[in-house]
Amino acid sequence: GDPVFRYDSRIERFVLRQGGHDAEISGIEGADPAGWFVADGNSAVVAYESRPSPVELPAAKFEVYLPRYGLEWGIAARAREGDRDEPGRERFSRCAKAVLAGPQASGAASRPLGLRYEIVPSGDPSFSSSLRGRVLYEGEPVSGALVTATLRDDPYHHVQPRSDAAGAFAFPLRRWGVWLITS
Repeated sequence: GDPVFRYDSRIERFVLRQGGHDAEISGIEGADPAGWFVADGNSAVVAYESRPSPVELPAAKFEVYLPRYGLEWGIAARAREGDRDEPGRERFSRCAKAVLAGPQASGAASRPLGLRYEIVPSGDPSFSSSLRGRVLYEGEPVSGALVTATLRDDPYHHVQPRSDAAGAFAFPLRRWGVWLITS
C-alpha cells in the first residue's frame, strides 16, 4: 500500500501480534517504521489503525472514487438526497495489517485484532494457494464488501470478489508473491 510515516497524533493502534501476544509498537516520530524483526520463527501480524480525519472531495472526483472501492450505493444515496453536485465528505481512517511469513504457520493472522474495519483471513495466507476470510466492521460481518487482491509484481493482475451475507469471501492466489488485499 501507501507508505505512511509515523505520527503519534494520527495513531489509534499500532501492534505486533506473534506467539499469542499483542505488543504495542513504539517508534520515532516522523520515521519510517519498516524493518521490524520477527524473532520467534512463527508468522506474525503487524496492524495499524489511524484516527479518523475528515476528507472532502469535489463532487465529480468523489463519484469516481466511490465505485473504485465498491461503494456504488453512495452514488445512489447522493442521488436520492439530491447531493450529486455537492462535494463528497467522509471520515477517513486507515486500517492496515501485514502478515509477516515465518517458517512456521501460526494462528496470528486468523484472529481479529479489533480494528474498526478489518479483513480477517481464515488461516495463514502465507501457506496457501487461496485466500478465504471475512470482512468485519466494528466486529460485525460486512455483506457485499468489494475485496481486491493485487499482486505487487504485477499490479494489473488482480481479483475482486464481494463478501457474502456472513462477510465471507474466497479466491485463488494463482501466483506466488506479495499480495495487497484491500476492501
